[in-house]
Amino acid sequence: MFNRLSVGVATQLISEVTIAEVAEACRRIDVETTFGTLEQLELCGADILIAGLRAGRRLVPDEYLSFLSRRSVEASLMLICQEALVRPCVSLSQGRVTLVGPDPDAETIYNRLRVLLAERASPHGSGAERAAPTWWVADSPCFGRTTPACGDEHGSLTLAFELGGETGVLRFAPAEQEWLVCWPPVPGTLWLLSPLRLPPISDLSGSHGGRGNTRLPAASGDIAIALSVPARDDSTSELVRGLTAKATFGGPSVFDAVSASLRKDAWVSVVEVR
Repeated sequence: MFNRLSVGVATQLISEVTIAEVAEACRRIDVETTFGTLEQLELCGADILIAGLRAGRRLVPDEYLSFLSRRSVEASLMLICQEALVRPCVSLSQGRVTLVGPDPDAETIYNRLRVLLAERASPHGSGAERAAPTWWVADSPCFGRTTPACGDEHGSLTLAFELGGETGVLRFAPAEQEWLVCWPPVPGTLWLLSPLRLPPISDLSGSHGGRGNTRLPAASGDIAIALSVPARDDSTSELVRGLTAKATFGGPSVFDAVSASLRKDAWVSVVEVR
């Protein structure tokens, strides 16, 4: 599906075990992949460069920046770090640089590649996926969605939903680093997952439904989940358990897990703050 795009893997600072995980992730997402030194990768080009980062480094190495500068303005860099991060994955430089913690598995790399590729290509996974420098969003088939998720010139993302004859709105504004929630008091669910909050998962439809516009601070790593069915429904009651663990892989993993568990006439939208 992404066969017009390519991934280059600079193998010098990546272990053989991690290289195998990267290979599996690229196989799953079906992109052209080349392994080698930076010099070898220069010959084939790459839309996304995956490389290693030594322990103690606090700046992106010049050779990686030079490599990207000779590519398109959309070229991205994924750095596999040798030191633990505050989260398993961290996005920098308006999404162009992604840091991944030590010894990532194929699932982690696969989900990060989906976010990067969603900016450039047609959808992957079980729904339509789009991304901007500060967010990623996926929608299942629109049963009752009033409008598709859409971004604006300010980088904000707005999702509107038709729920029981009323309209619900979820908006992420990166300039203000906040969520705007307007959720009607009707069946439906809006969850917010965040590794920086306690508890890490909150039912916003239950706490803010029917209260008009509510503004909440947003942070990188936040994942919002909008469902057309209530959390008390049999098809969603089991979802809460395990979603926090899925969130460590990011929005794509959460979206896949929720989509697989929903009944056929239900829809879900998932937003990740990058």
